[in-house]
Amino acid sequence: MTRVLALFLDGYEESLAQKLMAAGEMPEMARLAQTSARFVLDHGAGQRTGLAGEHVATGLSPDDARRWSAVHFDPRTYEAWQEGTRLKPFAADLAAPTVVFDVPYFDLKAAPSVGGAVAWGAHDPGVAPFSRPTDLMFEVERKFGAYPAQPWIYGFTWPSAEKCRKMGRDLAHAVDVRAQIARWLLTDRFPDWELALVAVSESHSVVEALWHGVDEGHRLHGIPSTVAAGEGVREVYRAIDRLVGNLASAFPDATIVAFALGGMGDNRSDLQ
Repeated sequence: MTRVLALFLDGYEESLAQKLMAAGEMPEMARLAQTSARFVLDHGAGQRTGLAGEHVATGLSPDDARRWSAVHFDPRTYEAWQEGTRLKPFAADLAAPTVVFDVPYFDLKAAPSVGGAVAWGAHDPGVAPFSRPTDLMFEVERKFGAYPAQPWIYGFTWPSAEKCRKMGRDLAHAVDVRAQIARWLLTDRFPDWELALVAVSESHSVVEALWHGVDEGHRLHGIPSTVAAGEGVREVYRAIDRLVGNLASAFPDATIVAFALGGMGDNRSDLQ
């Protein structure tokens, strides 16, 4: 049986990646694109829910899940609050040995046959930190450390070129550590997997905060932090390229599925 290694690139903007591939900055993704079947995924109205991670984790559309936002509002009291997922992951019903790492909104507690860890460094994790076996998260942090870009998951950086520069570097380093952990999990801790689902969230974090560095039409493009922001975005995308190459080479018997839902596009809100 062919194993499947699925890489969920959260917030990954394909239009930007195409430019970087054409410029030779993402050779592994370019190679994968040239040798693979490729499809454009139209997330449609589901993109506006902000719950792409939950749609991946559960396999359910907003209509099927009856959930169109993580934010809830009581019109009687005007109270607003955010809730994580209450839905069962699709992998809970699979017979194939499955491993997940840091997939947003993947309720690992509700999938007792699935191994791995969630909420290590995810952007909008949707679940509390949890691992199976229970000591796995401690083992991960003992071997690889805590998430190395915690301040930048929701970074506010555009007024400072130095902060933009540091955010890009730290998030790129986090991608490299993520690749190390995923490779270790799938090689040493769960070698008998048939389905592995690994999420990369740094593409989400970096585009929210540094988009003005790569979008010439953005209102903040041209301010003093623009050059540092642009390099930060490219640094993270190059790290994602390394991750894809690292994991593809580690598991040559596996079918690689690299995918994103919707991307980010023109960012006129999160950045500010």
